[in-house]
Formats: sequence, C-alpha cells, structure tokens
Amino acid sequence: MSIFVLPPSAEELVTRLGGRGTDQPQDLEQRLLRAVDELDEAQHYDYLVVNDDRTQAVAEVAAIIDAESRRTSRQPPLLDTVQELRRELSELVRERSLRDKHQGKV
Repeated sequence: MSIFVLPPSAEELVTRLGGRGTDQPQDLEQRLLRAVDELDEAQHYDYLVVNDDRTQAVAEVAAIIDAESRRTSRQPPLLDTVQELRRELSELVRERSLRDKHQGKV
C-alpha cells in the first residue's frame, strides 16, 4: 500500500520548504525540482492525501492504514473463523430442519 501526501498548492509547498530556513537557495530549488518529478509519480500510488490541515491529513492517513489492515487478504485467521462460523451455522440449520421434520412442522 502506498500513500502520496500532497501539498494543498504549489505556493504552499514553496512556503513550507522555504519557511524552514534550513536550505540554501540552490538547495531549495533542487528540492522543488525533485517535487516536480515526484508529482509525476503520484498517479501510481494507491491513495492521495492533501495535507491542507495537518490534523485532518493525519486522520486520513490513519483511516487508510486502518482500512488496509482490515482487508480480507490481510486477515487469514479471521477467514478461518468465518469458515468455522459457516460450518457451525450450517450444522444448526440442518439440526433445526431435522427436528422440525420429526415434529411435523415441515
């Protein structure tokens, strides 16, 4: 599973990167050029999240991770439980059907 976190706008990305004050102008330019290349790859990610509000973006990423963890393919033990439940339910239905036949309810 892959999540691409996007800035809300190009201007905001420049502001966020420049606002750190840790990069030389040429380093900032290199980071922005790299961001352009990275944006080309966004279409290949499973999920896109816009980081307009940090709290909301974190909640969205957490929801994606939670949902992915619940995929059927990621829960083999639970699939075993489903099969056991199916067997139990089938047996109960069969027993009720036989009991009803013996009691003349069918």
